[in-house]
Amino acid sequence: MRVASVILFLVFTNGFVFNECLMLWEKPAIPIAELDDDYELAVVLGGTTDVDREPKDRLFFHKGADRLTHALNLYHAGKVKKILFSGGNARLFEDPERDNSPIYDFYVMCGVDPDDIIIENASRNTRENAFFVKDLVESNATDGKVILITSAFHMRRAEGCFRKVGINVTGFSTDFNTLLPNDRYGFDSIIPSPGVFGGWNTLIKEWVGYIVYWMVGYV
Repeated sequence: MRVASVILFLVFTNGFVFNECLMLWEKPAIPIAELDDDYELAVVLGGTTDVDREPKDRLFFHKGADRLTHALNLYHAGKVKKILFSGGNARLFEDPERDNSPIYDFYVMCGVDPDDIIIENASRNTRENAFFVKDLVESNATDGKVILITSAFHMRRAEGCFRKVGINVTGFSTDFNTLLPNDRYGFDSIIPSPGVFGGWNTLIKEWVGYIVYWMVGYV
């Protein structure tokens, strides 16, 4: 039992082992230059901002906020015509509708035409992201190509959900957790680190989420 405990401790605190598993799961990035110029929408999945925090005269970012900023890159590069942000309140016992006006204001401040911003503020999870975005796409009579922007570790489940409801998306991964190539074999990636536990927590939760979504037919 002690030997097994030591082995598990060494495995789940080893940055190299975690990074190798993460590399197999995260969807790789696509160079912007390789994208076509005729995408109708960039769909940005939420969960990386704190729009409830006061004062609401600014936008408070969490980790993974490059979901929002990469959409700006695509918009200003002429790759997408509009940006659709999707994300409501994920708390189960509160009203799912969320005031996402700070996100709208942020995009306007960054030079996006107000007519090119669509906000979906009721979805609680990735499944609802896909359904509510589909409703908006249909109500706006949009049948063009769609770029889906979310974190690299979340992309497999997100792509599956959107394709399941009939939206054929091009995944555009952001928020990478894998080490840079030069750091992959560094000393810090080999010695035990308690910080690696947090990474495993995120990755295992995503694996479980994907399996559950697959079992119930969401992906």
